[in-house]
Order: sequence, then C-alpha cells, then structure tokens
Amino acid sequence: MKKKADELLRLARNTLKRAGASPVMAEAAAKHLVHAEEHGLPTHVERVETVITTMLADEGVRLPGSRRFASEKKLRAEGIEIADDLLAKIEKLASA
Repeated sequence: MKKKADELLRLARNTLKRAGASPVMAEAAAKHLVHAEEHGLPTHVERVETVITTMLADEGVRLPGSRRFASEKKLRAEGIEIADDLLAKIEKLASA
C-alpha cells in the first residue's frame, strides 16, 4: 500500500504528539522520518542516529528529557543547596 507523503506526515505527527512529544518535536521527527529516503538513508535502524542529529540541528527542537538529564548531571556534580535547619530535620527523621 502506498500513502502520500502528506498523509504519512500527518499520521507520524499525530502519533508523536499523542506519545507526548511537543508540537515542535513531533513536526521535526515526522518530517525527518518520512523524508529520510531523500537523505539516502537505507534503513530505519541505520538512520535513527542521523535523524536525531538532524532534528537537533533545527532551532527549537530538543530530545524529551534532555533538560532533566543535564540538570541531574549538574546536581550530581555540584550538589544540592539545602538549608541547615531543614537538613537537620531530615537527618533526625531518617535516624528515628
């Protein structure tokens, strides 16, 4: 069965939005997946890294969770600021 590119774009965009992608991410992912053949990419598995790299080059596109992962990495490296009195209460509760 053949589908027109516009129909495939609509299906991919709607599916990605339902999966939780932002409108910008859904549009970028749909566009790059449907038009991957234009980039000469032979298979889906082989093109995932290239598609993601290409998507991230578009302004406003980010991978879901990228801010969270960056924030977590920073907090693990630098620590979390916590008031002394609150920390004392937590430690007291933890040792009870």
